Amino acid sequence: DMADQDRKRSLELCRRVCSRLRELGRRHKSQPPEFGVQVATDMAVVPAGEFQMGTTDQETNRVIARDRCVRREWMSNEQPQHGVHLDAYAIDVHPVTVAQYRAFCEATGKSMPAAPSWGWLDDYPVVNVTWHDAVQYCRWAGKRLPTEAEWEKAARGVDGRAFPWGCEWNASAVHSVSCDEAPAYQGLSHGCGRYPPGSQAAPVGTHPEGASPYGCQDMIGNVWEWCADWYGGNYYDRSPRENPR
Repeated sequence: DMADQDRKRSLELCRRVCSRLRELGRRHKSQPPEFGVQVATDMAVVPAGEFQMGTTDQETNRVIARDRCVRREWMSNEQPQHGVHLDAYAIDVHPVTVAQYRAFCEATGKSMPAAPSWGWLDDYPVVNVTWHDAVQYCRWAGKRLPTEAEWEKAARGVDGRAFPWGCEWNASAVHSVSCDEAPAYQGLSHGCGRYPPGSQAAPVGTHPEGASPYGCQDMIGNVWEWCADWYGGNYYDRSPRENPR
């Protein structure tokens, strides 16, 4: 049946990912990766199956009650909540680091993007990359950007939780700031969850207690992340129920 097929595909993908990671582990870390060779990194396999994608009215109300700077119209783009079936896939456990992105630039002759105010620190997530930059990096690394649906399932799992770690907000599980925590930042557009002047990002994996059911970290807070899909405000009204992209 479909469930058995999903399990077989998930196990096969897991075997392929583990095999590639073992091969990469044998390569000397001082050697820059060749073009088209996956960068050594941890990946999580997300099994095939269905999950609930999007936000309910009840979840929207809870988020707005917690952070008064969140606007209801932002959340409406995540409605209606609907079931989505995804094939098995693998996704990085951490965001791409400065060290990983620098290896890509050195191997391909590409320039690093503009440095953030805190400078380039190897174990921090790389920032100021465009969508096209991210696509080029993924191709060089032998990967691709996740779709929005893949990213969301990796972040929340299949039990309908509101946050990667569960259903209740936990400020110690995320590197972020709300408008209530930084009143001077309220006037900036889309200020919630972004950093006040003088603040900065954090090294990847700083908050392991915020890991998702699949072990993915920094799925909320720290820095924004790119997905493969183009944005559509009303896309959820007509989104395919299998592997939307």
